[in-house]
Amino acid sequence: MALQEYLKIQWKKPSLSSEETEKEDRKKQIEVLLENAYSRLESLEILNSNGKWEDSSILSRYLGLDLINLLLQYSHKPKLNFGDDWKAALSSSNLETKFSGSENLSEVLDLLRENKTYSEKESEKIENGLGDFLAYLEKHFRILRRSELFTPIELFKKRIFIQGMFLVSLVLIAVGSVIYNKVRYPEMSQTDVQVFYLETENTPPSDPASTKLPLLLAKKGEWNIYEFVLPKKQALSGVRIDPLEQKRMKFSVDSLKVFDADGKILYERGFLIGPDLLPEGKGNFGQINDVKVTNKALPGNLIEMETTGNDPYFTVFFPQVKDAAKVELKMRHLEAHKKFQNEPTP
Repeated sequence: MALQEYLKIQWKKPSLSSEETEKEDRKKQIEVLLENAYSRLESLEILNSNGKWEDSSILSRYLGLDLINLLLQYSHKPKLNFGDDWKAALSSSNLETKFSGSENLSEVLDLLRENKTYSEKESEKIENGLGDFLAYLEKHFRILRRSELFTPIELFKKRIFIQGMFLVSLVLIAVGSVIYNKVRYPEMSQTDVQVFYLETENTPPSDPASTKLPLLLAKKGEWNIYEFVLPKKQALSGVRIDPLEQKRMKFSVDSLKVFDADGKILYERGFLIGPDLLPEGKGNFGQINDVKVTNKALPGNLIEMETTGNDPYFTVFFPQVKDAAKVELKMRHLEAHKKFQNEPTP
């Protein structure tokens, strides 16, 4: 069948002639026999593994008869039961010769002729022989489906299968693309900007000595001023800045200012690339976590940073100031895969 035929949308089953309908009925009968045979083979394996040799011997004879009936079904012969002259039926149809490609057929015939309890060794040999013969019959059935039992239904099923796989592939690609984009290029979510106040360089950060402000999500990409009021006036030797709580985001800090209660600037600094292509005042940076510099190192450029984890922060130290009351940060935030507008700093 040409490729365009496989992709042609046609959900209605083709009409079958009486002969083709008969072939479909035969295929269904054979499929039922194969299913029953595999079920009995599985039960036989369980009996043998538990040493139930008497039960195994009885089931082996029934399974052997199942396989003989499969053989007869392939050649349009009537089904046999125990007590029937199965040997005469096989001889008259020359099935033993026709299926001589299976080395285990004679073993199945011998099994049906005898009525005894087989030993462990014999039971295992019979189990393997019946399993091999069943696999042989199933393989031959696949050949029959493509030859004398072939009908337009086979083409219809193949077309539906290919079209179904094609549609499933498209859905998986689409869903995978959406998931990949959400993971690789996440949108910024509402988080907080937090500043921890450090009285000395050895002061550990703690929530009571910090202030949180909601990130101005509606103004992402723009410069925004965040004013962090200290819980109480105190001496200050540094701050730990948690710019947000999400990875794959970028941010810039234009300035850091510390004020007293009267609005007097006690300390201020910028965040620029110096002439040595390193951050100005690099010696005043303390611990940094889940943050990396992403922009080109050009003298005078603002430092752009990207979060690499969900707990990003960096620490800035400065000469101790007294009676600090407010910390002001001028910042902007944006998704890492987007670009800040080249607008002048206000």
